[in-house]
Amino acid sequence: MYAVECVKVGYRHFTLLDINGEPMLNSTLFVHVAVTNKRGGGKPKKRGVSVRRKYSKIQTGIKQIGIKRLDDAFKAKFNCCSSSLHKIMQNELTQWQESCGLGPAATMRQGLRLLHSRVLAASNTSSNAADLAYQSQFLIDIDEGFPRIELEGNVPDILRKSCQSFEKVIAQCRRIIERSDALICKVEEQCKRINDCYQEVCNDENDVRPKGQQATRASENFAWNCRLLKSQTETMEKILEECREYIKQITNTACLLNVLKIQCQQPCQHRTQQTNNI
Repeated sequence: MYAVECVKVGYRHFTLLDINGEPMLNSTLFVHVAVTNKRGGGKPKKRGVSVRRKYSKIQTGIKQIGIKRLDDAFKAKFNCCSSSLHKIMQNELTQWQESCGLGPAATMRQGLRLLHSRVLAASNTSSNAADLAYQSQFLIDIDEGFPRIELEGNVPDILRKSCQSFEKVIAQCRRIIERSDALICKVEEQCKRINDCYQEVCNDENDVRPKGQQATRASENFAWNCRLLKSQTETMEKILEECREYIKQITNTACLLNVLKIQCQQPCQHRTQQTNNI
């Protein structure tokens, strides 16, 4: 039996043994090792050009209203802020999961515990006196309410890169949390201005106002475009909630692992939970 932290993912050649337990000559088994909670080893998230093009088509399906003033307003204001934030966040998460050898369903709790255990393992494998005097340390510092990883001592480059990828996820969460409120307010203001513009056009008595079937089609397309703008607000609120949950998981897990640089002054909520939940 081997600990999960000791299992190396990827392609491996295993030497086959005979009935007496001796290695067989020129006999190996070529396998792929993956650590995941999905059946079949899990599949990496697709990030190709075709997937991005398909996702962009779904998100930017603006319909023509037939009134130049409104069409220009929708084109100028529909900038897909939420989809950009979502794609950037997913890319950072995927890169971090790949660098740690985790599956797509891995949580921030699992990732932090894995990094902590690997740093401790690297510290315990030091044999030289100079290395023992400068052992590896894994600490979490809280900077303006957001966690930040601090590595001290001799840390392997691969492990240091994994920690840097983890910090990128935290930094992206911080940017989203700091910007989302302003972006949500901006989209709501855009919806209000476009709606006012539509009312002005409908109340206009000149020839610009659509009539008959054109008016029905324009009304339906206008409602469709407004729903797309509203969906941006809902998506940003969902991303914002996910980022806050990520930060909460990191802080609580760091407190549980006793790696916070400044220890918790108040009892954490997670201390009442069972350890196997993380």
